[in-house]
Amino acid sequence: MNSVQTPSPFRPNQHPPSLHFEDAPRFQFATPYGPNVGDDGLDHTFVPDILNIMEEGWSAMRQTAPDGSLIALALHGSLVKGRAHTGSDADGVAFYRADLLSTVTTSPAAWCLGAVEKHIISRFQEQGYQDRFLQPTSYSYIDLSDAVFDDAITSALQYAPMGESFYESAVLNHQLLPLFFMQLGPGRLQEYRTRLLARLSHETNGQLVCQMLMNRLWEREEMRRKAYFYLPRKIADVACYFECELQEK
Repeated sequence: MNSVQTPSPFRPNQHPPSLHFEDAPRFQFATPYGPNVGDDGLDHTFVPDILNIMEEGWSAMRQTAPDGSLIALALHGSLVKGRAHTGSDADGVAFYRADLLSTVTTSPAAWCLGAVEKHIISRFQEQGYQDRFLQPTSYSYIDLSDAVFDDAITSALQYAPMGESFYESAVLNHQLLPLFFMQLGPGRLQEYRTRLLARLSHETNGQLVCQMLMNRLWEREEMRRKAYFYLPRKIADVACYFECELQEK
């Protein structure tokens, strides 16, 4: 397993040295500056250790689950943006397929929560981490079974013209948006990003859904911290940004 490397040191509230688009990270929305980050309380030395613990735990989880049932573990928040401190939480999202987990449990989401406690949170305890890194509620769990995933996209296409009500909906914020968080360790999140963008590219309201997703991603992850970065809005540009290969219609 390749360990997570310690990031280069930087000072908060300063822009990174290069703002060229071609140099910008695609999957890691790393903006180590913003008005809510001060010099005090930041300790980046522990972040690679945290990420390694989570990656090892996720790999162990996959070994105990039916083939293909655990799709990916993704992260968002301070751990992947250079703003983490000892009071930060994990902000993890576990993607699974309930239809495949049904062979071992009647409650797939509860099974995933228990597996996170057993394989990830227990590792934090063993390493002496306390407080919020030990909270299973720091994680969310998303079912990407084919029928559930397709229904979520269909609902998004249907209700996107409703505007604000859809912008605040669970379908947008809790089912589709996390697909664009950073994947940690082995997984197949890229496959589902590609499936989503390919479907949107062939539908009447697809561009509207894509624009709302990117607006929300930018707003949720960075704008509220007064840190700005580029995110495309057109489907073809989003596919290029996230390195998803879309087939010609």
